[in-house]
Amino acid sequence: MPLLLMLCAFLSFQGVLSYSLITNDTPVVRYGQLFEELESVLKTDLKPFVEQLGYKFETVPVTTKDGYILELHHVYLKTSTNPVLMMPGLLSSSADFLITGKNRSLALRLVDQGYDVWIGNNRGTTYSRKHKSYDADKDKEKFWDFSFHELGYYDVPACVDYILGRTKAKTLSYIGHAQGTTQYFVMASTRPEYNSKVNVMVALGPVAFMTNVAQPFLKFLDYHIVLVE
Repeated sequence: MPLLLMLCAFLSFQGVLSYSLITNDTPVVRYGQLFEELESVLKTDLKPFVEQLGYKFETVPVTTKDGYILELHHVYLKTSTNPVLMMPGLLSSSADFLITGKNRSLALRLVDQGYDVWIGNNRGTTYSRKHKSYDADKDKEKFWDFSFHELGYYDVPACVDYILGRTKAKTLSYIGHAQGTTQYFVMASTRPEYNSKVNVMVALGPVAFMTNVAQPFLKFLDYHIVLVE
């Protein structure tokens, strides 16, 4: 329990659950309201939430080379072109790029600008808790045996391959937030054949090195990494 409380406090301080694209003509969303909306959406489905805003929404299952079945969320209009893959941060999902709604969320702003938006959900997160051989609850040791390395080596390439195959585009744009940038760096360095498939990479709050991290909680985890594993 103390460890859980420390984690909650750390995440609360870091504010990893939410961010908004705010301009002078955009109303500010207060955290209380944002969390209420997020809880409401996660209890149901993103599809009706997005469609009632006037956009098309599609859920696509994507299977990685090591057997994880990911949900790739496709948000678009009939006129959408130029595919964009978005990957959320630690403990987050595609909802993070959508929850602030029309004129505020980054994903919907991109759709409004004519982009064909695809939002990935990493293994183990809200919408990606399936595997070809393992059950997330019954086979915990096998299902949860992964790190950010696998997210970059398997999850991102699987999404890239599907999107390019589906759209027939030669390249796509990539937008990552926090851990979503880390896994891109993993893919770019360990699977360089994918570098030519991405025309631009946008890093929001990028995480590439942990050497100078001063957060006590992360230092605690680093010191007790063997116990955590």
